[in-house]
Amino acid sequence: MVVRDNRGLTLAGILLVFSALAPTNLCIILLLAASFSGGTAGGHIWAASQTLAGPRLAGTWTGFQTFVGNFAEILAPAITGFVVDHTGKFLWAFVITAMFGWVGTLSWLVVVGPIRQVEWTQLRPSETSA
Repeated sequence: MVVRDNRGLTLAGILLVFSALAPTNLCIILLLAASFSGGTAGGHIWAASQTLAGPRLAGTWTGFQTFVGNFAEILAPAITGFVVDHTGKFLWAFVITAMFGWVGTLSWLVVVGPIRQVEWTQLRPSETSA
């Protein structure tokens, strides 16, 4: 099993930048498309952590992922408000969000790479002592 699909994050980032520059009616359509694209990227993240962690640590890994994701969800509205307050426009908030999506894509390509099933074997108690 190989899990590697970065198109959702990349497309979401591109659509966010275009939506910030588009007229209102088109902006709404582009935001919906960006949300859909970003949503398609979410499923393989859970599959990747469970594939790499194995049955004993899958809950720990996915719990940590949930913590990091929720922490970002706490910071994003505050950062967006700060940026909009200082610039008066949502353009830079969308650009920053798009950049995080592109950094996520690069992380999957460069840092994580292809994901393959890991064979987790346990040592028997008799094998651990030398």
